[in-house]
Amino acid sequence: TYYAPGDFHSVAISADGSCVAAGNGSHVFFWNNAKSRTPGNTDPTWTSKDLFGPIEYRSLDISDDGNYVVASGTGDSVFYWGDTKGISPGTTNVPTTWEYSYGYHFSQVHAIDLSSDGNYVVAGTNYEVGQGYAAVAYWKNAKSLTGHPGDPPPNEDGPKPDWMSTDPFADVLDVAVSDDGNYVASADVGSTVYYWANAKYRSVSETTCTWHSNHIPFNAIDMSSDGNSVIAGAADGAYFWGGARTLTGKPETESWKYPTAGYVWDVAINAAGDYMAASDGTRCVYFLDNKGGLKWQYGPLYNTPFVLSISSDGGTLAIGTGTYASRYLVSTGFKTLPPRAVG
Repeated sequence: TYYAPGDFHSVAISADGSCVAAGNGSHVFFWNNAKSRTPGNTDPTWTSKDLFGPIEYRSLDISDDGNYVVASGTGDSVFYWGDTKGISPGTTNVPTTWEYSYGYHFSQVHAIDLSSDGNYVVAGTNYEVGQGYAAVAYWKNAKSLTGHPGDPPPNEDGPKPDWMSTDPFADVLDVAVSDDGNYVASADVGSTVYYWANAKYRSVSETTCTWHSNHIPFNAIDMSSDGNSVIAGAADGAYFWGGARTLTGKPETESWKYPTAGYVWDVAINAAGDYMAASDGTRCVYFLDNKGGLKWQYGPLYNTPFVLSISSDGGTLAIGTGTYASRYLVSTGFKTLPPRAVG
């Protein structure tokens, strides 16, 4: 356990559990060799520079190997650190490897996601009245980028996105990118799930989504590691699209919907897209298969389950709620076996 002033709003963990990043009201903290820490040896390996705002929920991610970290949520910027495991223990005020600022046009980057290898970044912003749209931005070759706001033109805002879609017409609350970086999805509070295929090969002018959902307010999104299965949480249930990489409809009808009595706060899907979970305002968690079958329901819990995280094989589900009895670790009873290639 580690304590720091102020609340921790976000956390991310590497695939093998050896690296952890956490964001509080102003900084990102990083621990290397987290699994081997003992009481009295829990100081972070390094602490970022002051980011001048909280690193909110869904605004922090880490690569599978733990060597790359991306953050947002403090305002209009995206922050990226490379070679995170190579930073000397005890270092504070660590600068970003690169960062990008949207400037005055956007007041908040609500969500961020990083590909498994750390080389592709996706960010979602709020709706800006003056611009008339929200945005989903995409950076490729993120590991080799450099630059910061204040650089000479034309990169005075930092390294520009390779493309930025203005399809969303409301605040983007969640984004997801496939392991290989080639598929992107977003959910916005206004009405829609958007999906972009061929993301790595789009030009700056190729910003229109490949498909989008019917107009329903969505709050959360997740996708399988190959980008072919997408689950989203809405005001009236969990929505699932199978074969997402080949869909082209505008709107595109979901493969199935699992209705819930309350607002779905979060969703999570395993790497293969075989099993997924959703949590809602009735304080219940639902565990589903990719045909929409309910495998089990848990709850009502003491507080609303706002946060879900699932293991890559689907066998373990973590649930985070409110102040009391706030964390649960559940053996789901179902796994993708034997392991198969998914990305």
